Order: sequence, then C-alpha cells, then structure tokens
Amino acid sequence: MFPHPEKGEVVINEFLAENTSDVRNEFNMLADWVELYNNTDHIICLDDYYLSDTYSDRTLFSFPASATLSPHGFLAVWADEVLQGVNQLHANFNLNKNGDHIILSDGRALVLDSIGFSDQSKDQSTGRCSDGLGNFVALKYPSYLLSNCIVGIDDLDKESMSLLIYPNPAMDQVTLKTDQTLIQHLSISNGLGVVLMEAKFDNLLQISTLTWPNGVYFVSCNSLTKKLIINR
Repeated sequence: MFPHPEKGEVVINEFLAENTSDVRNEFNMLADWVELYNNTDHIICLDDYYLSDTYSDRTLFSFPASATLSPHGFLAVWADEVLQGVNQLHANFNLNKNGDHIILSDGRALVLDSIGFSDQSKDQSTGRCSDGLGNFVALKYPSYLLSNCIVGIDDLDKESMSLLIYPNPAMDQVTLKTDQTLIQHLSISNGLGVVLMEAKFDNLLQISTLTWPNGVYFVSCNSLTKKLIINR
C-alpha cells in the first residue's frame, strides 16, 4: 500500500479552462483538464482523495483506488463531466473559463492545494514553473503531462527532430522513425502514466494501435518524449 499525501506533497501543477485546439480526451473531445504533480521521491496513492471546483462540496470527484502518482510525476484529470472512462480520469464538473476554483483535498479538513482564477484565454494554460513548486503563471503553450518549464514548443521540436511519428493523429497504425543508426529504447505510456509497451528498434518501427482507445499517449525514445494522439 502506497502512502497518502500530506500537504505540499501533491499539488495542482497546471490547468486549461478553455480548450479549443489542444489535446483531446479518449473520447475525442476537447475538454478542460487539471494536472497534478508529485513533489516527493516516492509513489503516492490518491485513493479517497477528491478534486472539486467549489468549496461548498469538496467531494465532487473521488479518485479511484488505482490512482497513483509516480515520484516527481504528473497525473491529469479531464474536467469534462464524462461519467466513466477507459484509461483516463474524468471529473464530473467543468472549469468555468470566466473564473473558478480548483480544490484538491481529502474531502474534510485537509486541503492539499487550491487555486482561484479569473478569466482564462483560449488555449492558454496556467501552470507552475518550476513544476510543483513555482508560482502560477500563464504558460506560452499548454504542456499536458509534460514539464511546464520548457522554453517553448519550438525548442522542444528542435530537440525532437530525430524522432518522427506519423501519421499523428493516428488511427490503426503508427510509424516511428529516427535518424539514428544505433539501437533505440522505446516506451509508450497512456494519460495515466501506465506503460503500454516497450521495445528496441534501430531507425524504423511500425506499431498497430488498432486496440488503443482514442486519447493522448506519450512516446519516449531515449531522452526524447513526444505526444501521440489516437483519433478515429
């Protein structure tokens, strides 16, 4: 059994309250999302903890028993009012782009973290930099389940030019290609951080995604990480 968090150990790290062109959930919906961050060096369990957008009812969304956060890792919750998901977490409330609150608590006396915000701009997230500890600022680009402190998406793309993913969004198959001749280590995880597959390849690999639900995935190749979207 993993320990439950104390105040400051798990925090709200980023949120997007008006999503019109960023990542989509597993049902191909553009929706609000909240990202959490684990400040500790150990796995933390969020069973019986809650997320809400109102202090009058802190227990709107209850984390399932399977919800854990890896050390210095990210966890996302879609604020999309979807009652049940397959491989992602879905809260039963939306965020109000004109101003709202986000509260992470045990549903009673302990509030782990909270934030109140005013009007939000379209497709511009608000997050901490540094991750987990810094003040909330308007970020240049949303960074769903990635570090908030990368200078910009252009810089990230320059670092990632040796890893091509196509088509992206993908349907039933995706191809990975690098400009390297050495053996590469590949890892693909879903939005909950669960590793779906690991493999080694040289510079070209085709993967069947036929059984993967719609949603956002993360492809890590050596030190590079890029988003893969499945959208049928």
